[in-house]
Amino acid sequence: MNDRRCPDRGATPAAAVPAARLPRAAEPDARRRHVGGPVPVLNDGFAISSQCTGTTARITVSGELDIATATHLHEHTSRQLAEPTELVVLDLTDVSFIDSSGLHVLLDAAAQDDSRLRIVPSPVCLRLFDITGVRDRLPLI
Repeated sequence: MNDRRCPDRGATPAAAVPAARLPRAAEPDARRRHVGGPVPVLNDGFAISSQCTGTTARITVSGELDIATATHLHEHTSRQLAEPTELVVLDLTDVSFIDSSGLHVLLDAAAQDDSRLRIVPSPVCLRLFDITGVRDRLPLI
């Protein structure tokens, strides 16, 4: 039997990368509370967290998704898509800026497994998807 539930059967901590690799702003005293656990604030207000509920993993991103932060999103989405969950929701509704580095991560994630990935974009993200002509290549909801 293939168990498609989140591995821990509940919320996961928000840290996407080991604390030793986080920039100074993400040290424990700079963390803020978020549903699903503390969220490290990385660069320019960028934050990322994961929460697992049943068979769905939700990755929530806020702030600027650019060359300085795209690697964190790539690590996070790759890890979640490698898990046996039925659905991975990438919530970008609080993304205030996205550049080609962020777009590249989203296209890679869609190429990795677009049957389980769903992206909830912000207006800023939708504008970039339209300008670059990739809207139909992303599993948007």
